Amino acid sequence: MPQQATRAIAKPANIANPFEAKSVESDPISRATPTDPAPPLRLESFVVDQPLSSYFSIPSTISRIVMEADRDIARGRFESALDLTLLAEVDEPGCVALFVRQAELLLASGRPDAAVQIVTAIETSPEASEGSTILVELERIMTHARPTDDNVIQLVQTALNARRIDLIDRYMPVAIDTASRKRDGALAVEFAQSWLEIHPDNLAAAFIFTREMLRSGQTDDAANILATLPESAGDLRPSIIRLVLDSVNDSGKQWDALATILYGIESKKFDAAQAQALLGEMISVQPNNDVLLVHRGVLEVHAGNPETALQLLQAVRPNDPSVNFVARVASARAATAAGNVASAVDALNQSIQLFTQPGVVEFAASCPVLRSPYDMYSIGRAIAGALQQRGDATEAATLLERLTILAPNRQDLARAYADALAKSGNRELALSQLEEMLRKSEERGEFEGLQLTIQAILQISPGNLRMRSRLIDEFMKRGLLQEAVQERWTQAQILERAGRVDDAIEQLRRASDVSSVLGDWKKLESIMRLMIRIRPDDMDVRHSAATKFIEFGQIQLAIEQLWGVVEVSSRQNNPDDTIAALHQI
Repeated sequence: MPQQATRAIAKPANIANPFEAKSVESDPISRATPTDPAPPLRLESFVVDQPLSSYFSIPSTISRIVMEADRDIARGRFESALDLTLLAEVDEPGCVALFVRQAELLLASGRPDAAVQIVTAIETSPEASEGSTILVELERIMTHARPTDDNVIQLVQTALNARRIDLIDRYMPVAIDTASRKRDGALAVEFAQSWLEIHPDNLAAAFIFTREMLRSGQTDDAANILATLPESAGDLRPSIIRLVLDSVNDSGKQWDALATILYGIESKKFDAAQAQALLGEMISVQPNNDVLLVHRGVLEVHAGNPETALQLLQAVRPNDPSVNFVARVASARAATAAGNVASAVDALNQSIQLFTQPGVVEFAASCPVLRSPYDMYSIGRAIAGALQQRGDATEAATLLERLTILAPNRQDLARAYADALAKSGNRELALSQLEEMLRKSEERGEFEGLQLTIQAILQISPGNLRMRSRLIDEFMKRGLLQEAVQERWTQAQILERAGRVDDAIEQLRRASDVSSVLGDWKKLESIMRLMIRIRPDDMDVRHSAATKFIEFGQIQLAIEQLWGVVEVSSRQNNPDDTIAALHQI
């Protein structure tokens, strides 16, 4: 085969013998020598992925052989493809494309030195002119055979001149990284901008151009990028680009961009880890940008990494009070999720202090990232709950009192504050506040607030039968029948414990009637069995149970209750009731 290759490279193509010694310095394309130290760049494996006829004109005399070689390449059979290529060179020694393919196959099969010999021979041919397809392919081969910084940059410059989008998309990222590593920021930006101009719908190009602009401190084209930014369903890069550019230019839209990302993570549209990785790539070129660090902290806590978020957010102190407010609220949220109650209280107190600064109140009301349940008040309630769980009800009450002063119309805070007061020993004050809330809710016709306030009162005073009856009435008015049944059940148990058996039975009768209407058999059975337990010798109760059981087709259960009537009436020496029950059985 080597003899065939030597014969194939002959005068018609003006290609020198590739097996003759030739110095690299004499190449028309400047190359790094094989003795250069290993470069700090990483290229993917060399790929032969295009039919030879895609870029070169193949003589018809060898088209069949070339097609067979292409099929072998597709199957990964490089040695067979190389043999066919050498055979074609014998028939068409003037076809330079064959020698390009020979060099590609040598490189793909792990023989870079032999590939370099072929390339250096081809470079002297007239076909390897500036911007030609041959020159681009030669650059690609040499870049993989001798992967140096200069070679990869030269390859991309040649591909740009030839408008080879396929190669630009493949090699531009590593060329830009190489330029950045060489601290040539201008070249990195120039490459990224050229890439985006050639391929405006390429999100990778838009992302890298944005990153390189941030690295160099040039954000003049930010508006143009945002105006022409392509969209792609499920792709995070447009959202990250918007977040970063809006943050750097302080356009006021950065929080909307962050909220979009957070919603995408919640709805499983976006991957949280990918969002962190992309944002981290942007932060790496502006490591001191506190705004971007706050965004990353919010993403971390939202993604379920509270310890990481807390460590990050505690280290930043943005000058902008509004951004700092977001950081402190997010810190409180992260600390709560991490179980660090002390840090949570400290962060929330800092949030409260920032809340009084000019503009923060309006910002907090409109910021989409600070909506419930991630606003200061909701997180404050969670922190107060954690304090109460560890026995610090007084501290919880103090914290909630500060929040209720800032938001006097937040009934959820007021109810939580009353609960903390009661648990800290101020039960009467708590009930007084809740009674006043109840009155106002009734005046405004706010059923939900009224219901929740009654339930808050019952949490403090579970034996308040007046409130329980009122809650039942509210449930019945609004058709919440299952809730009414459950409340009557609870009230009957309280009445039984208080010795008011008749009243307990009456509540259970009403509950059973409603359960019967609802067709809730399980609840009805529980009610009837409770009634029988409370009054086992009451034949009316047993007859009522038998009737309900028959209505639901539970004949055996009904018979059991009628036998109970027989037993009770026999003990009471009441033969008429005994005979009647036996007839029913």
